[in-house]
Amino acid sequence: MILKKLEVGPLQANCYIMGDENTGNALVIDPGGDTDLILEVLKDEGLKVSKILCTHGHPDHVGGAYSLAEAAGAPVCIHAEDSSFYGLDADCLLSDGEEIAQDSIALKVIHTPGHTPGSVCFLCGSRLFTGDTLFAGSVGRTDFPGGNTRQLMESLAKKIAGLPPGTEVFPGHGESTRLEWELEGNPYLQGIS
Repeated sequence: MILKKLEVGPLQANCYIMGDENTGNALVIDPGGDTDLILEVLKDEGLKVSKILCTHGHPDHVGGAYSLAEAAGAPVCIHAEDSSFYGLDADCLLSDGEEIAQDSIALKVIHTPGHTPGSVCFLCGSRLFTGDTLFAGSVGRTDFPGGNTRQLMESLAKKIAGLPPGTEVFPGHGESTRLEWELEGNPYLQGIS
C-alpha cells in the first residue's frame, strides 16, 4: 500500500492518500485545500482517486473536497451528522461500523462525535486516521458550533482507548503518534482506558 501525507490549506491540515500499487486506485482522506498539489502527488504516484473521505465537516478538512471530486470524478463521503454542517452536499453518507473496501485497502468507520457531531476516525489495520478527534498530546477543540466536550471524552473512552496499544495514530494536524504513547502521556486520555 502507498501512504502519503500532505499538509494542505491555510491551516496545514493533514491530507492522506492511500493507494493500491497494483490497481492504482486511491482513497483520499481530508483534502482540505491545495487541490493542485494533491492531484500532482496522485499523478506522480500513478494513482487515481476512487473515493474522497472526510473525517468531519470543518473547512480546513473539506476545503478541497469538491474541486478534487470534480477533477477526479470521485464521490465525497462524510458522516450523515456533518453532511449539512457547513452546507456540504455529500455523494455518500458514512455510518458507524461501515466497512470501506478499495482493492487491498479496507477501512472501518468509527463515529467519534465531540469535535463535531459527525466526526469519524478511519481504522485501516493498525493505522487510525483520527481527523481532529485525537492529536499527538492533545484532542480536538470543542468550542466550535456542534462541539461537545462530554461526547469527545466518551468517544475517546469507548471507541479509541480500547484499540490495540500499538495502533499508529495519523491525526488531522501535526505529527503521527502511537495509541500507547497517548494513553500514557496525553493528559486528555489519562484515566479513561
